[in-house]
Amino acid sequence: MTLSIVPAKLHDVWFVVRASAVQEILGELRWVPIVGAPPEMPGVIAWRGRAVAVLDLGPLSGSAAMTSGESRRRTVIVNIADATLALPVEGVREVQEVPDDAVRPAHLTRLRHSTMEVHLDGVPMPLIDLEDLLRVLAPPTAA
Repeated sequence: MTLSIVPAKLHDVWFVVRASAVQEILGELRWVPIVGAPPEMPGVIAWRGRAVAVLDLGPLSGSAAMTSGESRRRTVIVNIADATLALPVEGVREVQEVPDDAVRPAHLTRLRHSTMEVHLDGVPMPLIDLEDLLRVLAPPTAA
């Protein structure tokens, strides 16, 4: 068996997300800040005629949060549990197929919301658990 992943770079750290979550990879996009929003979800972008929340992985990786007016070279649009989010990153590589034995419990990488890591070209990269991240940042509300 294999796992399809998309490697992305934020500052000096490469991480991966499951390719099945990726809807589109775009260039640099401007985002609109939301007053009072948490640093991990500082604003929204326009995508396909609707507002999509920006998910900044910087604060989750120990880096500084994006500031108003700041952007990154690429934007990865992901869909998780019926939510669409925009991940601003500095770089993205093509989809990679990795064998199951390349996916291991996180040992060499430390990133919140990542309990697994993928060894790609000899480099361990945290596999971001986007579902867990979304549960923490935007918990479901009681109906």
